[in-house]
Amino acid sequence: MEAWVMKYVENCKQCHHNPTAARTTSLMTTSLRSEIHEVQEQHCIVLKKWNSLHSISEEVGEGQSNWQKEGRLVIPPDETLKRKILQLLHNTPTAGHPG
Repeated sequence: MEAWVMKYVENCKQCHHNPTAARTTSLMTTSLRSEIHEVQEQHCIVLKKWNSLHSISEEVGEGQSNWQKEGRLVIPPDETLKRKILQLLHNTPTAGHPG
């Protein structure tokens, strides 16, 4: 795992030990959801490989595929997208620890 991700995890244990709270601190905007779908399309070969390894599934609807695991969007191996999501979750006023 990338060092900067580990730093976030170590500094934010209150969120990471309660994933429900972390998910509800910030609503996923339509633009972020669209960006996730675009990146999923770019990494479709990797996601297909992950299908058997991680029990993810591809749901097709509204003209686009939607990779999920247990009803949650799968985040592809894209460092820019991962960083954006972490910043969104950790920099909101309700997260309790901006920055």
